[in-house]
Amino acid sequence: MRTTDGGSMTNVLRAVRSKRGITWVILVAAFAITRVLYATIGGLRFDVQPLDFYLQYVDPELLRTALLESVYYLHGQPPLFNYVIGLVLQVFPGHEGVVLHAIYLCCGLVIMLGMHALMTRMRVPLAVSATTALLFAASPVTILFEHWLIYTYPIAALLVLSAVLVTRFAANHRTIDAVAFFGTLAVLAYTRGLFHPLWMILVTAACLWCWRRHWRRLSLAAAVPLLLVVALSVKNFVLFGTLSSGQVYLDLNLGMMTINRIPYDERRTLVAEESLSPIVLVPVYGSTVMSYRHLLEPYEPAGVAVLDQVTKSNGQANLHHGQYIEIARMYGTDARVLLAESPGLYLRSLWRNVKFSLKPAHAIAPFGSPGYRNAQNIRPLLRGHDRIMLVDRSLKSWVLVVMLPLLILFAAALTTRWLVVRRRAVAGGEIIPADAAGAPAAYLLFTILYLTVLTIALSVGDHNRYRFMLAPFYAVLFARLIGVPIRMVMTRAGADTDSDADAPTASSAPSSSGS
Repeated sequence: MRTTDGGSMTNVLRAVRSKRGITWVILVAAFAITRVLYATIGGLRFDVQPLDFYLQYVDPELLRTALLESVYYLHGQPPLFNYVIGLVLQVFPGHEGVVLHAIYLCCGLVIMLGMHALMTRMRVPLAVSATTALLFAASPVTILFEHWLIYTYPIAALLVLSAVLVTRFAANHRTIDAVAFFGTLAVLAYTRGLFHPLWMILVTAACLWCWRRHWRRLSLAAAVPLLLVVALSVKNFVLFGTLSSGQVYLDLNLGMMTINRIPYDERRTLVAEESLSPIVLVPVYGSTVMSYRHLLEPYEPAGVAVLDQVTKSNGQANLHHGQYIEIARMYGTDARVLLAESPGLYLRSLWRNVKFSLKPAHAIAPFGSPGYRNAQNIRPLLRGHDRIMLVDRSLKSWVLVVMLPLLILFAAALTTRWLVVRRRAVAGGEIIPADAAGAPAAYLLFTILYLTVLTIALSVGDHNRYRFMLAPFYAVLFARLIGVPIRMVMTRAGADTDSDADAPTASSAPSSSGS
């Protein structure tokens, strides 16, 4: 009789030798080869300079010497990204670039393999799925983000991972998948302020509604991650009087979208008429807290370096200073006055944001800077990528202007079909197989709409960078779209369509009321 260990090993060997196993091996090997080629021939190196200059980061010296205190009192950002960087700085001094690059390479693997797993579960033919995942992973735009120390790339990886996990739960209803899914949502909330606690509550409520039969399992799986996210909001409210990490940037960005659209002389007139406060005469960004001292009450030091230092140790302005909370509130108050009296200012900013979001993802700083070596080294590849994708730096970008809305509508159609079929099945008491595309399409659609609307409505600049976080989702939907006719042709020809082996069959599927 074969032992359990022997049987497990045999199953592993069979999986590796299968068509799918071989595909996974090829994908990993191709990923490694492309990275070696970009490093040796393209000369790309991981860019850690943002750590010294970008306003999102805590002073690197504080990350090395006062990590826990600094991330605990961080009011403008969720703590996790700075905390991970601080750990790397402390544990691997002098080698932080190599370690951070390794982390980003792992994120790249998660994106590629996660996209492939998601597409196969959505019944995309194996060849289409593998090709799409590999082309995305090898794209020069993807490579630029993989070599740039900003949270965009890790968030893209976490979003792909969360989509795979919710799809796995939709197929098998396993507790471990639910726990991992809600845990990933909590990690997102602790990484970027865009993922507000309300977002996680909405996703949790939607899961409870879709899989009502498993509400106890889902509730238990979501309890601890949701509690951690709420605890972060409570901590921020107790310390700073705000429920969300990033409220400072929300008010500052609203100021940029309204105040900055008024000529300076007109602002001075409005201040003289006491329609606006004098703070509108100070640039929203680019000033230290000292520029506002004549408008604020004397500052009482908190005894916490990240809140007390006016500039970082490298001379950059410290937007984590404690008084920036009040500064941002003042900007937000004036911005809301202008929003009520002159909504056209905000609407023009919205239209500008929409146009910005439709530019190629690499048409941002620092990639467009003449001295940015990574982009310059692969500039011919970037030009070739834009020609192939039929995009340029204007609204003539056919792929972005036409395909993105089309893919959103396609995801909406898949979601609607899934919900209608489920409703009819529940009403008739039928037992139907779980829809292989409906559940992930619903999650992809919600995430795309949530992040797109939020970033366009509340952020200033880099909207095409925000769109890159969703680029894997668009690629997955595109593969699903072209995979439908390919699968139909292959089915009629009697070919193996490489459907997901883990997808439930009609005989083994759970009842629709619980799927």
